[in-house]
Amino acid sequence: MDVKEYLEQKAKQENAVDESYVDENEEEAATIFSKYIYTWISPLFARGWERNESGEIFHNKDLLQLPADEDIHAAHATFLTKWAEELEYTKERLAGKTEVEAVNIKPRLFLVLLKCFKRDLLISAVGRFISDGATIAASFLIREIISWIAKEVTPGASVREYDGFIWSVAVAINQMLISYANNLSLFHVQKAFCNMRSVLVLTVYDKSLNLDASHGITGRVQQMHATDTYKFIEMSLFMQQLWSAPCMIVAALISLYFFIGWAGVISFGVIMVGVPFQGVIAKKLMEARTRCIGIADQRVNAINEIMHGIRIIKFMGWEDRFLDRVNKIRSIEIENFKSLMIIRSVMVIVITHLPVVVSLFVFAVAYKGFDYQINPTSVFPAMSMLNILRMPMAMLPMGIGKLVDLFVSIDRLREFFLRPDRVVRITKTSDVKAPEAVVMKNVTVQYLSDVTVKVNDVDIVQQRANDLMQGINLTIQRGKLTLVVGSTGGGKSTLMNTMIGETLVTDDSSVTVNGEVAYITQEAWIMNATLRDNILCGKEFDHDKYLAAINDCQLVSDLRELAASDMTEIGERGVNVSGGQKQRIAFARAVYSDREIVLMDDPLSAVDSHVCVALFEECIVGALAGRTRVLVTHQVQFLPSADRIVVVDNCAIVFDGTYEELQRSTVDVASMLVGQSPQTARDKTIDDASPQDGISPSEAAYRRESRNARATEIPLPNHEELQKLMSTEHQVQGSIALDVIGWYFTIQGPIPVFLSFFFFVLWRGVSVVADLMVSWWSARTRVIDRTLTQDQYLQWYGIFIALTGACLLIRQVPFVIGMLNAARASNSRMVNSLLHAPTSFFDTTPTGRVISRFSKDMEQMDVMIPESLNFFYNLVLVILGAYAIMIYSAYYLAAIFVVVIIVFKFIYTYYTTTNRAQKRLEAANRSPMTSEDLLWEPPDGWYRAYDMVDNFTKKHLLKTKLSTRSVYSWRNSQRWFSIRVDAVSSFIILATTLIICGVVVSSDDPAQAPVMSLAITYSIGIASAFGYLTTMTSDLESGMSSVERVKEYCDELPQEKVVEY
Repeated sequence: MDVKEYLEQKAKQENAVDESYVDENEEEAATIFSKYIYTWISPLFARGWERNESGEIFHNKDLLQLPADEDIHAAHATFLTKWAEELEYTKERLAGKTEVEAVNIKPRLFLVLLKCFKRDLLISAVGRFISDGATIAASFLIREIISWIAKEVTPGASVREYDGFIWSVAVAINQMLISYANNLSLFHVQKAFCNMRSVLVLTVYDKSLNLDASHGITGRVQQMHATDTYKFIEMSLFMQQLWSAPCMIVAALISLYFFIGWAGVISFGVIMVGVPFQGVIAKKLMEARTRCIGIADQRVNAINEIMHGIRIIKFMGWEDRFLDRVNKIRSIEIENFKSLMIIRSVMVIVITHLPVVVSLFVFAVAYKGFDYQINPTSVFPAMSMLNILRMPMAMLPMGIGKLVDLFVSIDRLREFFLRPDRVVRITKTSDVKAPEAVVMKNVTVQYLSDVTVKVNDVDIVQQRANDLMQGINLTIQRGKLTLVVGSTGGGKSTLMNTMIGETLVTDDSSVTVNGEVAYITQEAWIMNATLRDNILCGKEFDHDKYLAAINDCQLVSDLRELAASDMTEIGERGVNVSGGQKQRIAFARAVYSDREIVLMDDPLSAVDSHVCVALFEECIVGALAGRTRVLVTHQVQFLPSADRIVVVDNCAIVFDGTYEELQRSTVDVASMLVGQSPQTARDKTIDDASPQDGISPSEAAYRRESRNARATEIPLPNHEELQKLMSTEHQVQGSIALDVIGWYFTIQGPIPVFLSFFFFVLWRGVSVVADLMVSWWSARTRVIDRTLTQDQYLQWYGIFIALTGACLLIRQVPFVIGMLNAARASNSRMVNSLLHAPTSFFDTTPTGRVISRFSKDMEQMDVMIPESLNFFYNLVLVILGAYAIMIYSAYYLAAIFVVVIIVFKFIYTYYTTTNRAQKRLEAANRSPMTSEDLLWEPPDGWYRAYDMVDNFTKKHLLKTKLSTRSVYSWRNSQRWFSIRVDAVSSFIILATTLIICGVVVSSDDPAQAPVMSLAITYSIGIASAFGYLTTMTSDLESGMSSVERVKEYCDELPQEKVVEY
């Protein structure tokens, strides 16, 4: 392709990023019925299936379009307005408070977010209320069926045979209502929380642009942008559980009164005993989570340092040293993570076992306390209600854990948002006719330091201002060349930063800048873009002006050597260009910008001596002639060319005048520049070499000669080399490979994995036997050919309940050990693999992509997967146990099991084919959003000097929109899957109840009634478990995608060859 075609293709790709509002949104065009069963999402799955069958990659264009009401730009504006109102309200609350009282008065960030999306949250709450009400009603419908069965098998009882079938249909219809209301609730709560995340991502980015470059919290900004904001997506599935679960518990216990009398009400006390205990655990969880996140910030910072200093690390052979450093940080993190896992395990044990203990207490009190007869009509509706309690109570610890994580993240985000913005106390005007370009009057520059003071035994951190430069008075004449010289650390760079508003000055200081400013820093900051884009810096391309700029800035020979000329993509931090080339690009940027004032903070120190002279003569004195130029330099040979010289020493201006006046003064410039002589470092030309290749003396000589000739045309690229430097993220196709799952369990250790799964199965098996014991008790069935008394039934039931608690406790021990092994091994192997990757990998891989593995993906493996895997095991075993009971009660129900497995397998396969691709695409779209250069390596304010803030903000907004679109498509796909799985659940209930009713009608055996009643009760439990299983399956699939990405960096990164000496 030629250059024109390349540019057109590149522009098309950049514009393709904002595909969010191009086509008609499928949701907005859907009919009411289509919205009810989510068929409007079906074309998405058809596209995903076609892509998978043809072996093609799932692209952004295949995703669902964002609807108009999810415009994150408008939502962000609303949030900023309400946040400003909250800040004002907080000021009112703080009025008249002491420092100690004010410590706990903070802006309520979460409340502001809830207000911004209250409509969706309200609709979600209504949907959840309806779903919970219908769930409670299911137990009463079950009681009617069981009562009908009891009467039907009782000789001489008057009963209509078709009543059981009517109640069966009613139960199925009720289940469909539960499904619709639950999906409606999840649809809106996910919409609200995902939009919260998008709003916060934009706010974090905007805030990072308004902090000064010395904020010192780069690692935290990365974590907040990538991980803390993602907590809102993780919380969305559990938000309604936090109020719904307690309400369900109360409603269920009230319902128990109607089934077994006061014994059900008294059992409420058992639940209440666990409430304060859960509060204590939640507090401990928050403390442990806060410690873990703080240490994770340190680990991410260490990885960031490795990414930025990898060449030095490899040159010095420090790989093992940095590996040990990261491993030590990780060891501390794992120690805190161990505490977190133990606390979570205690919560899981207590809340999972509590409903079982309640059931024992209920039946014991009913029988012993109230002499209540245990019979199928009362027992099985009560069991159904207690089973209903199990799911919300099992989800509650996960919800509390997610809430703890969310509040920790909210605290971090709030603290970041409350950091003072960069204070700009300079006056900018567009008066380019004023004789003075820059005027500084009585300027005092300060810096802030944290000071801890103790007030009433409370440590309060305050910021104290310290003077750095005082009483600075300086005038820069328009159109003149001013050279600033002085000793190292004397204040030259501080003076330059003050001119562009990057320092803190006192209120009585006056800094006026008349005109637009171009700024060249000591170490040029280069964007991950083409060389041409770095020069244009957002301006329109002008051929003649561009050609003049590259000629004046000595870039022609560089373009001739680069395979793709000025179309060469420059990697992050300018990894594929030398320091001298970076500075020449920065000079060309300033020349091309046409800005009247050019501030240069010692840019000539990074180029070799002949280029230094050429740049000064052809660019600073030549191309920039007529503009206002301020140059910080150590090149004393250029002093005679200056119109004015400013000498800075010990943070004060000690001279301001012409070269002749300097010669007559007593200021000893030479002594200030001792050790800084350019001749000590100017003779080396290796700085101008490519980072990968050295250059010979003859090549260096050729460069010097070639730079003397001005090009008449922009050097043309080699068309075959018009390709991206930065690699695109590899997207795996198809299902999660078995070797990925096997690798994950391998790093846990075979013994912990086996023991954990063994006790999971044993726990469920004992639970099923305990439920059978109740059914036998209700029918006075002989057990192992023995007739048991009522007390013996109760004793055996208590023994099995105790055994389930023991299995629950034991299973968590190897489970936690396995998770800790995985956390330790994955990080160590990934860091080791990263450190021994070749430098070409770092040149072509964005920092954000690597950091994402060590932040978001590692956090998924540490926290999310253990929670999801624990609950996933529970759900699968609950379903299998329920089917075992159903088949035991009526073997022909196995036919339903076979049909359900076939249908579910088809739906699951069809769903996961697209869902996996969406999750991988979501992760790939998240990386560019979190790979923004300004998040990882904040430049020295040049982007503000060039007024590039809006430009960067717009680009980040487009990336955030694409990430939001990925999440929108993925979360709505969950609803498509959920509604269909719920339909399968409704079929299970309908088929089971109808078949059992048919068997009861055709049989007169009373002994079958209790077991069949138990089977009906379990069918309701299966429906509930299937609903939660869809959520857990999706979460676990997402988590295993992170495992897949971590494994890639552990085992599949290219490695350097070992050199033996």
